Amino acid sequence: QLRGVVSDIVIPSETDLDRLSESAMKDPLPWDALPAAPHEHLGRVDPYLATLREHSARRIAADPAYTHLAQDAADLRTRLARKSLSLNEAERRQELSVAKAAQQKLEQASGEGRPSQQIYDITLKNAASVGLPAPEPAAAAGGAEHGQHSAAAKHHLPSHDLVLGEAEHIMHDYVGLLAQGRSRQHLDRR
Repeated sequence: QLRGVVSDIVIPSETDLDRLSESAMKDPLPWDALPAAPHEHLGRVDPYLATLREHSARRIAADPAYTHLAQDAADLRTRLARKSLSLNEAERRQELSVAKAAQQKLEQASGEGRPSQQIYDITLKNAASVGLPAPEPAAAAGGAEHGQHSAAAKHHLPSHDLVLGEAEHIMHDYVGLLAQGRSRQHLDRR
């Protein structure tokens, strides 16, 4: 909990603040290492790591959602550094309003230029059917006819998760680089 797993490619996220991580807990587990199990280190990603980092950094720098995320993190750092909270209702309501507006701005920016999320209601009745059922609006998904709502409808999740989206881009880049490498190997054999 004090060190965690070190990533090859770091993607900014909402949980990057030290005060919010496991290392800020009252009694975090100290870092230690277990002896590695015998294995063959293939190093398949190593030749592409610099390129993958560069492509990711370029996308993150150009994405307005990450700009908003960085601003939100800076605002949160400022609020946490104050170590106080106003008891004046008008001031507190204003702070909450500003925080809500910032969250909405982040959600809007994270959804711009990306496909909207579709929700499919998979039930025992339709699970054996070929293909997916028709997509449903988020508010009605999750068995609304039974008075239930899906997690996405309950919590109004943003239409796109930034970290997951960037991880998908990195994987796409990696697969493309592998394909280019195989094409070169094939041409070299001729």
